[in-house]
Amino acid sequence: MSTFAKFFRILQFITYKLSICANTGFTAGSVAGFFLELDYSFNNSFHLSSVQEVIIDSLILTGGAWLIILFVLCIIARYTFSSVALPALLNCFLTCYVTTFICNNYSLFPLGWVIGIVVGIVIGSILCKFNLILSKIKI
Repeated sequence: MSTFAKFFRILQFITYKLSICANTGFTAGSVAGFFLELDYSFNNSFHLSSVQEVIIDSLILTGGAWLIILFVLCIIARYTFSSVALPALLNCFLTCYVTTFICNNYSLFPLGWVIGIVVGIVIGSILCKFNLILSKIKI
């Protein structure tokens, strides 16, 4: 049990400085990368061949990551569903798609979890900056 406690302390050290968008991307990337890596370890020669398969796999990963994020944000953190559902879905889709695309094109499935985390943090941070810019524009 102490190993899990140490692991979550390390995660807290990484994620406490990130915005909620980057933490959402971190979670989505972790889920996507973990399942891509897990699928690779079971099949040992996992390679997607077409763009449609990449999109289908990223949509499946998006659904799973979105449900996890909604559970964390709505049930645990007490955000309202209407305030987080659409932004979290966009963040999850972009993160899962880019992670699947990178892992597929460069055959980096064994590093899927790390790639997913990095991609999620980058996409989440970009979306937060974009949201900040849009909120300053008065229409």
